[in-house]
Amino acid sequence: MKPLGIPEDTNFTLYVSNQSVDDRLVNTKVRIDDHLEVDQGFDVGDQHQVYPFYFKLNQGEHIVQVDAKDTSYQSEFTINTELWMAVAYWHNKDDHESPMMLVDVSDGPIGFQ
Repeated sequence: MKPLGIPEDTNFTLYVSNQSVDDRLVNTKVRIDDHLEVDQGFDVGDQHQVYPFYFKLNQGEHIVQVDAKDTSYQSEFTINTELWMAVAYWHNKDDHESPMMLVDVSDGPIGFQ
């Protein structure tokens, strides 16, 4: 049985958020296997806004590409049964390593604080 709110036929749940108070609204594009799946602005709000996207993907190898402002993330992943991924844009103008994408991948539901 799926966690509450997740459609039954979902095997890949993607959470997208903006965690940057320096870039309060960031347009983010997500491609899965070179198909544009998400193209929208994400407001940082109170840094606790996480937006879920649900997919039914074939079992096997896939590629995710996430682009937001001046950073991107690309990775291969494998769907065996189910997979959860959270990607968050983060930028702090005083940090020389940012902007960046923070990524968490799990074979079980991801909890948010």
